[in-house]
Amino acid sequence: MGALLPYSMIAQYFLNVDISSIIIISCCSISYQAQLLKHLSGRGLSVSWTIDHLSQLEARRSGIALDVTCNQSNQILEDMSLRKMFGLEMEWLLMGEGEMPEEAELDDLYILPGSSAVLSMSSSTSVFFYDMYRITRRLPYKFTLLAEVGLVEEVVPKWKRPSRVDYERNLLTTVSVIHSLDRSKLTDPDVAEEDRWPAIHYPVVVNLADQLNFRFDLRLESVHGWKFPNGSFEGMIGVMEREEVDFGASGVIMREDRRKHVDYTVDYFEFKTGIIFKQPSLSSVSNIYLLPFARDVWAACGAFLLIVLIILCIALWASKTETFTPPGNFLDMVNIVLGYFCQQGSNLAPVTISGRITVFVLSLAALFLYTSYSANIVALLQSTSSVLKTLKDLSHSHLGLKVQINEYHLGYFLEAVDQDVITLYNRKVKNQPETFVNGTRGVEFMRTGDFAFCVEFDLAYKQISKTYQEEEKCGLGEMHLFFVPRLSIPVIKRSGHRDHFARMITWQWESGMLDRISRIWLARRPRCESKGAGYLKVGLKDFYPALQVIIVGLIVSFCLYIGELIADRGLKVYKRRIDHPNHLLEENLKFFRIMSFDSWKILVKKLVDPKINFK
Repeated sequence: MGALLPYSMIAQYFLNVDISSIIIISCCSISYQAQLLKHLSGRGLSVSWTIDHLSQLEARRSGIALDVTCNQSNQILEDMSLRKMFGLEMEWLLMGEGEMPEEAELDDLYILPGSSAVLSMSSSTSVFFYDMYRITRRLPYKFTLLAEVGLVEEVVPKWKRPSRVDYERNLLTTVSVIHSLDRSKLTDPDVAEEDRWPAIHYPVVVNLADQLNFRFDLRLESVHGWKFPNGSFEGMIGVMEREEVDFGASGVIMREDRRKHVDYTVDYFEFKTGIIFKQPSLSSVSNIYLLPFARDVWAACGAFLLIVLIILCIALWASKTETFTPPGNFLDMVNIVLGYFCQQGSNLAPVTISGRITVFVLSLAALFLYTSYSANIVALLQSTSSVLKTLKDLSHSHLGLKVQINEYHLGYFLEAVDQDVITLYNRKVKNQPETFVNGTRGVEFMRTGDFAFCVEFDLAYKQISKTYQEEEKCGLGEMHLFFVPRLSIPVIKRSGHRDHFARMITWQWESGMLDRISRIWLARRPRCESKGAGYLKVGLKDFYPALQVIIVGLIVSFCLYIGELIADRGLKVYKRRIDHPNHLLEENLKFFRIMSFDSWKILVKKLVDPKINFK
């Protein structure tokens, strides 16, 4: 029968730990197995006797009762150890003979603090239950006596497992990432931007070592690790894949391709990356001289001016006396209406009471409109537009794009499946000169207003807080480019330390320690506290619509002036043809000679040097 416990003890043990499905591996007889199966089934336990079921236990909580005195037990334990099946999802009851646990002569098994294994040692009169684990595979087993039960009692008490949170100052091995391979950078407040995240996670690991009372030997790698074509990893992930260390001391992005090779503990720090840019000013994308009033207000202003013009024309034509001094006509009335509306006035003064009242009402209305218009213009000059809202808008905008140099940005661009991201990469990143820059240079490029910057938000905001003027911190826009998972401290695959590490890091999170680290290292978006309070410079771009009106007005005025000259000259020629037909040819020749280029050139020289004589 080997070291197999009595029926009731096996059943009671697994019922105490809430296990309903077990596998029993022993070298007892078939008849004994039948009696045991009948008893355990009567207690509500599902029992299996075959080793084949062991390969299907990874995803469910089950129990295994194994007689270590059987011949095949060592091979089974070795196989389970290689597959790291001694986790919390597996409740192991190892049954041996003797009183002391050392008599079981267990091999080098992967039973770490995150395991759930109990060793029962049967003597002639009693059964001793020992909690067993080892802090690392380099250390011997730790046995703690849980209970001593007499064979005649056949009752297994429900005990509380001893705490395993004291690693007794033993040494664990870990790995972090510093591009310069200089360990002092982990505690340097002015650490380089590419080494920020290892420096942020380093105090978390130090706190973790204090919580679990262990020492750690730190190894440095230059990169976190990307997958090679053969499926293996470089850098930090590669070291953990080969199990050269116990855990990682730097948070890594929880990528799916890494999940097959390492396990993650707790995700807290968020790797926020995206595009930051200065929203273009409103005057650069819209005609701000039309924005102060809505369309219905502009329509009301036009109707008001038309009514005033009609009233002035009626007063001009219906009055028996002169309405204005000097006398005016219809075009003069148009000039009066436009002049007063534009706060310029007119050389014509109203004489009649009706004319004065009309001009007064027009002036008063123009004053109110002009006050509101001017105030709105000043506000609009200080406003930014929200024209860039999507990645498609950015792809078709005049802005260039700079990308922060780090391990992830190029990889995520190349792995993107979003068509907008692909278009942005092809138009703004691919084959563009000096696209990838460090954080400091990228923020300076963005400051000009001609570039957007794909960067980690906290890094950019830290640099912006240091270098930008207060008014420059306003009008910053953000776009999230692609989803990046949170960062997590990794452990080797199916590590026996994962659950302890996760609980301790969660405690740091709940107690506010991680939040304090985050506030020290990760900058928040700067607040816009002086919008509109600074000195505003109006550039040519802001004044361009008004300049267009002036230029068009000058061109139209010049064309009309030339037209008036030609019309006046034609009228005079026509009259002279009628009065003096013989002098027509001579006058025409004189006119063309005066209008020739040579005549104008001689005139300019005369203005420069009055001594020149010419006829």
